[in-house]
Amino acid sequence: MTSSDMNTEKDMIFKMQNQLAKWRVIKQKYTKTVLLLWLYIMIYVVLLSVYVYCKIKSNPSEINGITEYLNTKVVTNYSSIDFLNIIIMNVISTSSIILFSIIPIPYLYVLPALGTISTMGQLVGYVVYDKGLFEGLKLAITGILPHGIFEMTAYIIVLILAKKTNDISMNTLKRIWKRQQLNYKFIGSMLYDLLKSFVIYVLPVLIVAAIIESFITPIIIHVFM
Repeated sequence: MTSSDMNTEKDMIFKMQNQLAKWRVIKQKYTKTVLLLWLYIMIYVVLLSVYVYCKIKSNPSEINGITEYLNTKVVTNYSSIDFLNIIIMNVISTSSIILFSIIPIPYLYVLPALGTISTMGQLVGYVVYDKGLFEGLKLAITGILPHGIFEMTAYIIVLILAKKTNDISMNTLKRIWKRQQLNYKFIGSMLYDLLKSFVIYVLPVLIVAAIIESFITPIIIHVFM
């Protein structure tokens, strides 16, 4: 083995160690945030589903409006085409969160995510009312939970990235307001890292969620329902 080969091997080992160190830092820093966001989302979904269930039960005429709304939001017939559509729609939905975060208004980027999460809560409430408590919960667990876990995880990661983007945007606005010089190289580097994080961490999770929703969820529903 030549000295250049040894140097190349050392460089590769160093890069791998550096990546592992970065991953440990990310894991330590964001694990608590991810778990807290998951808890908040689950509480919100449960409360909203109970609200929708009670609303339909007290006024059955509400079901038509909710059904029409959900039909525009939820895919019910699954195929390879739907698989691609699901990925595209989820990428557009998560990207809209990032785009909203560029606007220098704190937490405005939460609105698109809230819309998607609300759809899940409304769907659970509707299904439980339509199928009955036991069958409805069983359908919600088998039909939503398997891919929903991955989708919500992707949205949580995007919200963390959006918070970073919004911080950059707010800081840039402050510097412009104070007529301070902008570090365009730093801003560009941060935005590049955010884009890379989206491709590395978010996109694979969305693809897994789409595979489950398109090809595995129908099988699970068929077996258990």
